[in-house]
Amino acid sequence: MDLGLKGKIAVVFASSQGIGRGIALRLAQEGARVAICARGEQELSKTEGDIRAAGGDVMALTADCLKYEDIKHVVKSTAERWGTVHVLVTNAGGPPPVRFEGATEELWEMGLNLNLLSTIRMCREAIPHMKAQKWGRIIHITSTSVKEPFLDNVLSNVARSGVMSLNKTLALEYAPYNITSNNIAIGSVWTARSEKASHRGAEREGVSLEEYVSRWTATLPARRNGTTEEVGALAAFLASEQAGYITGQNISIDGGMTKGIF
Repeated sequence: MDLGLKGKIAVVFASSQGIGRGIALRLAQEGARVAICARGEQELSKTEGDIRAAGGDVMALTADCLKYEDIKHVVKSTAERWGTVHVLVTNAGGPPPVRFEGATEELWEMGLNLNLLSTIRMCREAIPHMKAQKWGRIIHITSTSVKEPFLDNVLSNVARSGVMSLNKTLALEYAPYNITSNNIAIGSVWTARSEKASHRGAEREGVSLEEYVSRWTATLPARRNGTTEEVGALAAFLASEQAGYITGQNISIDGGMTKGIF
């Protein structure tokens, strides 16, 4: 299937590793020109090289999603190099796990800045380009916690639920401009971050990493973790011409883990 992404300009935030990397690589494979960014230069450079090796047209920029000036710089640099922005992927790391009484004022500010305000700022910078050309795709990377909040993750639960509300609002306001906005709610997807968390869990329980992961995946309907390639494929479809009538939606990619009906 031709997704109609050849020549489209995409910005993928937090894209040197994990989910962001998987999305950026797939968009490039579909023919999009992709701006990637992250704080760590080493991983960013490696991902840039991987995308080039796959035949993609890529620009790598060092940026911190917590800093509005960095967000402005990424979008502005992309538009200056390639003329506009067609696809925006709002992505960032997650805040530390904590329960409500352990969440200090500083943690609340960091969590909301990282997962809600950064998304608002990314959209604020990219939407004018989309509106001017009457075409755009906004894809928010959130979590299945927007449907079933996770214990010990109050910061992420609250911030990402705010993104879900933002998503609906953007869909309503910008549908007349052929701009769609959708959430991808990530479930159990295997990344470097989830591998580190699994190592900690295995050490805590006194078992091997393999046994810990096996115990976890046995609780999933699909009996396995998802892959960043699968997330990339979903994001590419939502960015495509064919997905033009899909907007304001929250789409889980979780192997059936989420039990909620809606």
